[in-house]
Amino acid sequence: MFEYHAALMSAEIRVKGTVLAGIVRASGAHTAGPVRDALLERLTGDLRLAVETNSLMPTVWYPVAWHRELLAFVREQGGKARLEETIRHTTRDTVSTVHRLLMRAFSPDMLMTRTARIFSTFFEGRCDASLRSPGFTVVRWSECRGFDANCWAAQLHTVDELVSMTGVKSFQRTVLDGGRNGDTSMGIEIHW
Repeated sequence: MFEYHAALMSAEIRVKGTVLAGIVRASGAHTAGPVRDALLERLTGDLRLAVETNSLMPTVWYPVAWHRELLAFVREQGGKARLEETIRHTTRDTVSTVHRLLMRAFSPDMLMTRTARIFSTFFEGRCDASLRSPGFTVVRWSECRGFDANCWAAQLHTVDELVSMTGVKSFQRTVLDGGRNGDTSMGIEIHW
């Protein structure tokens, strides 16, 4: 029994197909052309087949290794700036028009307290957010086995885009701990 539990605890988390498909679209690899060709040349196995046949299903859970591979490709194509642009674009696309209107009605405080629920919609693992005072929130992700620095950067860019979507023009985000290759957790503070 202990071995079984230990194996579950060490297994990597999974990610929803909508996240993966969003990265493929935002990177420009969803249609024929040089970006798609470069991505398909880089990928192997089931991920390559899923991208090639456009069969990533939005509600299906996939290995977080696929997320790492797609993010690594995006970063190789254009560095940190391209990764940020792709994730912010993916975040905007994932939030439907109806939800975008609601986002404008949300205060950043209200949105940040819902961060855990948003995260769990798309990833296994844990996310907790605590409002410390109006305009100041601490967010902590944990149990994110399989995340690398690009996955953590994607979480940061997602938070940035979500806060921006509430209409906040200026805010500061500080990484408190974690968020590097091999880390299963990260904590941040957000002030606006």
